Amino acid sequence: IVLIAGGSDRGQDYDELAEALMRAKIAALILLPVTGARLREALQKRGASFPLIDASKVAEAVTEAFKRVPKDGVVLLSPAAPSFEEFKNFEERGKAFKEACLF
Repeated sequence: IVLIAGGSDRGQDYDELAEALMRAKIAALILLPVTGARLREALQKRGASFPLIDASKVAEAVTEAFKRVPKDGVVLLSPAAPSFEEFKNFEERGKAFKEACLF
């Protein structure tokens, strides 16, 4: 799995998510602003061995994800936060993700 995560900061605690990601089969994690930085910090504290890649927009995140997805792997958008900086709602974000995957 190459996971795309991050978004608006609502003060969430990312410790449990970081613990779960450490146990998951993650090939890479693509981090979106703003909370991507907080998730990176939580994972680095735990010694994450998979790549942590920054992206500024969903389209860039998809490009970076497809560079790193293993054969027969999955690119997953599961941001764990809303993306109000880039989109007005989750439907708009989902549409942008789908369009970016059609390259």
